[in-house]
Amino acid sequence: MIPSASLLDEPNLNASIWVALPPRKPSRVGCAIRSCLAIGARNGPPLQDRRAATALVTIWNARRASGRELWFYPTIGAAIVAGRPWLSVMCPACQMIGEVDLRTLGRHPGASIDSLIPALSCRRCQPHPPFVKLLGLSAAKAWE
Repeated sequence: MIPSASLLDEPNLNASIWVALPPRKPSRVGCAIRSCLAIGARNGPPLQDRRAATALVTIWNARRASGRELWFYPTIGAAIVAGRPWLSVMCPACQMIGEVDLRTLGRHPGASIDSLIPALSCRRCQPHPPFVKLLGLSAAKAWE
């Protein structure tokens, strides 16, 4: 089952990027998407889709890590299907690093991960935090 908790329920001082997403009431569309994802998690996506998603996320991570221009951003669904649901972000102002589990978001799986940039903000840099920089997608939490 896909968890539906808010992004960062408890304060974690080691991963101090906080997410400024307001709590939402579950909508019919959101419930339908979560149930489809849960069915897909039980049955698993087809092998061809997993391979394509893994290749896409691997290429994006490699281009981002090497500092090359990013021509595309993977979707939330592709990151989850590829088995890399943890998005690492960094505040460019205070250099704090945090992570977001994409499986817990109330966003459409077809939304690209760059659509999350305005919603992610550093609480240390309030009232005018800069946009976060995306560091990469990983299978497990990298920063503990």
